[in-house]
Amino acid sequence: MYKRQGLGLVVPAVAAAGTPLAVVQRPSEKWAALEGPFDLRVNGDVVVEGVARVDALDASPPPAVSFVLDDDPAHLAALAGRATSFSCSLGSAMADEMAAALGSLPVRDDPPVLYCAENDHDAVAALRETLAGRARVVDCVVDRVCTAADVSAGAVDVAAEPWGGSICVLEPGLDNSPFDDRATLAASAEHAAFLSKRKASLVNGMHTVLSFLTLQEVGPDGDATLLKYSDMRRSNQRLVEAWRTVRVAELLEEFGADRVNAWGPGPGPPVRAWCALLDFADEVLVERFSKVDDRVKRVLGGGVEDRFETRLMPAGDWVLKHGAAHREFFLFAAKRDRERARARRRARPAFVFAESDRIEPPRVSPRMALRRARLACVELLIEARPFCSKEQMILHPPKKASKRRRAASAMQRWWADKTNGDEPAPAYSR
Repeated sequence: MYKRQGLGLVVPAVAAAGTPLAVVQRPSEKWAALEGPFDLRVNGDVVVEGVARVDALDASPPPAVSFVLDDDPAHLAALAGRATSFSCSLGSAMADEMAAALGSLPVRDDPPVLYCAENDHDAVAALRETLAGRARVVDCVVDRVCTAADVSAGAVDVAAEPWGGSICVLEPGLDNSPFDDRATLAASAEHAAFLSKRKASLVNGMHTVLSFLTLQEVGPDGDATLLKYSDMRRSNQRLVEAWRTVRVAELLEEFGADRVNAWGPGPGPPVRAWCALLDFADEVLVERFSKVDDRVKRVLGGGVEDRFETRLMPAGDWVLKHGAAHREFFLFAAKRDRERARARRRARPAFVFAESDRIEPPRVSPRMALRRARLACVELLIEARPFCSKEQMILHPPKKASKRRRAASAMQRWWADKTNGDEPAPAYSR
């Protein structure tokens, strides 16, 4: 069972691996629009062709990819009994839906695996207890921005970022998965914790930084498009780079450069781990976030104050308390960012840059580099705090009246002034 991220990431990853699958959805007006076989398209490209609709009770050999539109518990139990593994991407509906679908499976010593492509890891842990013995519930970190899923008679069209996404399977001991090479299997519990924290900090955390920076620029507008790192002025880029450097330093302190090297680039000096994490974060900012139009209210949908308290404040507190132990790294990152900014500038020799786009002077000491990063964090925290009290305005703004209604109201006010309110206003028409 899937929402838009599952359709834009999980289903294509399973289908591309050649794993037979049945996509199950609850009946609704939206899904009733499908007629016969359909294509699953992501950004206009067909990723799964000719998906056939089948009956949940049909025990005949299914096609490679099939579609079941059913929510009858008995029917889903029969379908689940024929499956060798499961996956889901349902968000807040996961616990109830998967408990209903798999709760009637028999208790076994080697139950089938349920891959939970969810970002609420506490909910996955609770589901693991609910389905103990009936399904081996495996936590996965999924990463792809999917903004819409539209259903028509012959296709399901998903809008997503151009990057193909990733799935990190967090349970050690699994030799394989139903996914293609987008999947990373955790080698140990520590590796799983690193993969989860890296995504939460360098993807979700930096998304939050961009969201509050956008609000700082445009005001409390949840429909505003996120600022893009590649297009923003250099002064804002420096602020974003400071937050990224703080988050990388926090990862290095928690997991250590040696283990980061072992899980990624291979054995080497600490600078190798520094570059690996900085490169990962910069790819997120440049190759992902800068190539998709995302909305503030999608990123902050879990609550403006919640995102401030859980995704912004912790990193700001950490650099003030623990940043001094990583001053050499802060200097390394500042020099690296400056050289890359100069390289981008040299690539546009005829462009006239504004004063706020000037390249910063070089950082001459670790202490100065750390101080600049701390100041950047404090600056955004101060500017972002007031938006916590404007959550309703940002996430649930009042609907604007239509042009026709505004024109009718204006005419009624004019007529009332003209007649002193003694005559009813005539009907407005265009």
